Amino acid sequence: MHSSIGLQRRFAPLALCALLTSLLPAHATAQEPITLKNPGFEEGQASWEIAPAFKDQIITDTSLAHGGTQSLKIDATQAANMPYAIQNVPGLQSMATYRFSVWARVTPGSLASSAAVKMENYDAQDKNTGGHYGQATLPADGSWKEIAVTAKLEPGAVRSRLLIRVMSAGAVLFDDAAFTLLEHPAEVNILAPQHRTLQENEAREVKYDVYLARLWTSPTPPVFNAHIRSFESAAASGPIQIVRATATPGPDKQSYTVTVPLPADQHNTEVHLAYERDGVLLQSKAPAYVFTALPAARRKPGNLTDTGTLLHNGQPYFPIGMYHPSLESYPLLAQNGFNTVQGLNPGGLQRFKEILDAAAQHNLLVDVPFYGGNKVAANLEDTLAKIKAFADHPAILNWKIIDEPEYRPEVSHEVPPVYWAMKNLDSKNPIEITFSGAASLAYWKDYCDIVQLDVYPVPHSPLTAVADKAREAMAVKAPWQNLSFALQCGWTPDMKTQPTPEQARSMVYLALIEGAKGIWWYSMYDPGWDLTKTPLWPHLKTINAELTQLGQPIMLGKTVVGITSNNPKLHFRAFEHEKKTYLLVTNPQAEAVQATFTLPQRFRSWRPLNGETANPIANNQLAISFAGIDSQTYVLE
Repeated sequence: MHSSIGLQRRFAPLALCALLTSLLPAHATAQEPITLKNPGFEEGQASWEIAPAFKDQIITDTSLAHGGTQSLKIDATQAANMPYAIQNVPGLQSMATYRFSVWARVTPGSLASSAAVKMENYDAQDKNTGGHYGQATLPADGSWKEIAVTAKLEPGAVRSRLLIRVMSAGAVLFDDAAFTLLEHPAEVNILAPQHRTLQENEAREVKYDVYLARLWTSPTPPVFNAHIRSFESAAASGPIQIVRATATPGPDKQSYTVTVPLPADQHNTEVHLAYERDGVLLQSKAPAYVFTALPAARRKPGNLTDTGTLLHNGQPYFPIGMYHPSLESYPLLAQNGFNTVQGLNPGGLQRFKEILDAAAQHNLLVDVPFYGGNKVAANLEDTLAKIKAFADHPAILNWKIIDEPEYRPEVSHEVPPVYWAMKNLDSKNPIEITFSGAASLAYWKDYCDIVQLDVYPVPHSPLTAVADKAREAMAVKAPWQNLSFALQCGWTPDMKTQPTPEQARSMVYLALIEGAKGIWWYSMYDPGWDLTKTPLWPHLKTINAELTQLGQPIMLGKTVVGITSNNPKLHFRAFEHEKKTYLLVTNPQAEAVQATFTLPQRFRSWRPLNGETANPIANNQLAISFAGIDSQTYVLE
């Protein structure tokens, strides 16, 4: 223990209590309803704010209701501008946890539509402290569905703007809104870092941003202690250690930076913080977690090269994958240029073998998901059993621990020790995590071998979001880690989420140019969605064929330096492979552009990727015209 003898004596009367209660909630769950005004819209739009831009799209509906006789209709059929209605709720508790919900359904005759609720929080100075969405797809059959968001208010937040919103084309009815206090604020709140990774030789010390529920009026900071114990795959274990921490005051008498020394003999640690106030020990409810990263030598799997290329049977492998296929779709996928699938729920060992055998029969490899039910540690025993039984099956490409851990805080702390356990059993097959962006990769990069990004810009963001996220990932991942992309091919019946063939191809190019060595498509089947019946499906075979041609140069080629363009709107990269240089160029903008590329002197001719006629290169320059959203590969020799 790091605490001094004097501190031990001071806290001796509280130590036994701490051992018994340090990991228990300080307050019971509240479940206290907060009164909303006109939550069932029986008074029409009263107490709900409607922006002038939406006044013609939002009306009271008297024909259908979830409860009572009326509901609120928000119509985005003609203008998919994401209209919303708002109610302000003042007098809230900072750092308390609230739940906002509403019942919703599409109107008769409407397409399936996406709807959402949002808590938008503000402090006493009306500064926005944060926003939290809950979103759901409403089926076209008109059934009612509850949409909810649960969130903890940020430090200083005292009110919330509650939004109900239509997110895609369609008309939606909303009814029976509810707002509930789920949990009072903890006396001690660990704001950040809630997860922290220490490298093997890094100092065993963590600085925490801490916020107290009540002002500390003494001129000297409170004395904090850390209650620490070992954390293994599913739960904390071992005795609690109490160590003295040091506190530095923040801008007010509720904010502190607390520095905690950690035991040297614990790889994975659960941390609670506590301080004494008026003779009572006050403590955090939710723990922070500190993990020790595995050494790089133990992390890199046998089926990844030093440059992040996947291997299968010892040969470079460029996955062209599909999300959410059915077992029956495997032959069709193989016929259309796919070589990899996201696996189905593995089930028992026999069912898992059937899935893998079916994939192998059609020369498909499998990305195996082990997060059934959005669980991680609870699935570990079954995960290890399947790895032990099938690690050498010819259809295995990789294992996947979790999807978008940044949105699953209830289990995300279980990922590091599960990653360790999987590594200890299988040193050959890579382990994957999928992320909705790259912002959290600085932490999560230590717990995966394949970094997969799912970036879906259509219809609300520029295509260049793919390139932006790829650059962020490349900046933090290790050179041996594989970067792959899950790109959108659509998943909603209103078709708003399906790109055009030109957009899909440009997103592929943006990913490849920025370093991706694997492309996936989302998705084949979802509720109300069948990719094979959409306009993009016939074009995917062509795009996949182009990917197959480019796979070897991208995986094995050397990036050519010294090529410049006079048009900054174009994205490009050149790969030299087997005495040929492949120049990939995409114009992700809607406007047509012209560009001149200046090349190294050694190039004498160029041709399109599938062209047979060579064209001379004069004065080391290549002048090209690009249509709007246009992508091309030029072979330079």
